[in-house]
Amino acid sequence: MLNNKNDPIFKSREVLENSAVMYFQFTGTEPIFKAHFQTRPILPGIFGIELIIETASLFLDKTNGNKRIQWQLDSISNYRFRKFAEPPCELTSKATLIDKDQNGNPVISSVITQDNVTLQIGILTLKPLVYEVQ
Repeated sequence: MLNNKNDPIFKSREVLENSAVMYFQFTGTEPIFKAHFQTRPILPGIFGIELIIETASLFLDKTNGNKRIQWQLDSISNYRFRKFAEPPCELTSKATLIDKDQNGNPVISSVITQDNVTLQIGILTLKPLVYEVQ
């Protein structure tokens, strides 16, 4: 989980009732950039989506008795990749609950920015992956 304070890319977070913001610092030495791409490293788009899911998980329910909930992508709509994130960079990931789908799953408005410039923006519907806690 990227919101772990021991993760070197995680900087800080702000959590409200139905939204959260996370801040990340990338140096370009992270393993993800070695494969994407060596000559011009850029943050993979799917990794940006993972940042949004991690950010949303900060304000979504995570436990139910002895069951743990991990959120995963169910669907995506109106998602746009407007600019590349090239390291070194500081990114801001913001997730806001805007609705629930017919199954009660959260619908999230998402945006990733760098220096107040939008890099990725869109709507994600998440679904829970529930497992027992021992």
